[in-house]
Amino acid sequence: MKYLKILMLPLLGLPFFTACNDDTAFDANADVFIMSRESEEGGTEFAPAYYVFANMGMKNVDVITPGGTAPIELEPLGGLTSTFALEPKDQDYHPTPPPYGAHTFNVLTNKNEEIQLSDILESNVILPTATLTAMVEDNKLTVDWDKVTNAEAYIVRMYNNEDGQLIFGTQFITDTTDITMLVSSIGQQGGVTPMPGKTYKIELQAYLFEEGITYDHGVNIQCVSIKQITWTWESED
Repeated sequence: MKYLKILMLPLLGLPFFTACNDDTAFDANADVFIMSRESEEGGTEFAPAYYVFANMGMKNVDVITPGGTAPIELEPLGGLTSTFALEPKDQDYHPTPPPYGAHTFNVLTNKNEEIQLSDILESNVILPTATLTAMVEDNKLTVDWDKVTNAEAYIVRMYNNEDGQLIFGTQFITDTTDITMLVSSIGQQGGVTPMPGKTYKIELQAYLFEEGITYDHGVNIQCVSIKQITWTWESED
């Protein structure tokens, strides 16, 4: 089962802008959260995701999990040395959630400063939506889904099924379980006009944030659940 990466940054936005002033003090946020998805057997499986956002470049970032002894290396995300991440691959998902508790992030900055950050992973999780559907009518695409218990926000995305290219994605959506958009607006955002008879992936990401954090924050996520469907764009003729 091939799942696409969460691709958070273009939609959540960086909490820092890279600093150009040599006198600027290094500042960073670390975030560990749980990702949940449907397994091929029909249950739910879980994996951890790790992020460090900084206001300037970093040379190296690793994380030590609760009870772990060997550090796990993060990598620059999208060529940005101010953002390091490790998003889960298929083999990283398991039937039980990852270890809860304090995760320690070790950072080596571009100035060779050694910084240590921490983030606590709680036990709360949300599951993928039970139902996700899409339809085209009157030159509009409608995507709807069943409410995810305890989810605080959603993101909807559409990808080419063949190459995984992101065609469109929403910002955070709250207080609703459906969206409707003009077909023309989809082509404007992704530069690709959907074609009748072609197959796409529709993805719903549901978000649970850490206690006291709201959806307008790009960090401090607790859990992201993912549901995908493969769907053929049907002609209106």
